[in-house]
Amino acid sequence: MPDMTVQPTTSAASPVTSQKAGASASSMLNMNAFLTMFTTQLKYQDPTNPMQSYELAAQLAQFSSVEKLAGIEKGMTDMQAHLSALHNAQMIQAVGKEVTGSSNILQVSEGQITRAGFQINVAASGAAARIRTQSGEVIRTMALGELAAGQHKLEWDGKDDAGQKVHSGVYTFEILAAGSDGKALDVDTSVTGTAYAFRMVEGSPFLVLNHDQGLLIPTSSIQQVNNTAA
Repeated sequence: MPDMTVQPTTSAASPVTSQKAGASASSMLNMNAFLTMFTTQLKYQDPTNPMQSYELAAQLAQFSSVEKLAGIEKGMTDMQAHLSALHNAQMIQAVGKEVTGSSNILQVSEGQITRAGFQINVAASGAAARIRTQSGEVIRTMALGELAAGQHKLEWDGKDDAGQKVHSGVYTFEILAAGSDGKALDVDTSVTGTAYAFRMVEGSPFLVLNHDQGLLIPTSSIQQVNNTAA
């Protein structure tokens, strides 16, 4: 059963909170520094040559501008925090559902392989898939032949080029495709699975696929959420 709890992996303060506090402190410092400078200037001005009214008005206008900019900055920071919280709330609702995210990472766990796919916008006259270890070593190359434009599934049986089953772990895949003119085509890769949990990792939001130790997919890369798990 999917885990519906939010699982933080660090107790560090979030970047949004730190940025908000930093922005407020910076704004107060700027305004306080301006007021100190302005009152000191008035206190020690030459009585025989006092500040003219237009000069006073100019400095007050400058202070007003600084204050307004500080207010705008705080407003933008608050809006960013609100939008981030809204996005996270939406991703929590994805737990238990089938999600697809932009990624080229595969996980092999107890014989189960992450479902993966790719999309090409132009028909390919030839294509191949490569599976790599985390160190970058190519362990499997599969000829895919001609492919029509559109979405395709990656069909990998979890074996290397020698026909041996690979060990459980994390792998990557890449798709090499060429058009009728022989030029390389752009390929968008993706992975699909059931969102097991929503988890914060060092202040960034992720969905965990399939099980507690499943792949971490950044919520910003989620392309599709289906109402029911496959």
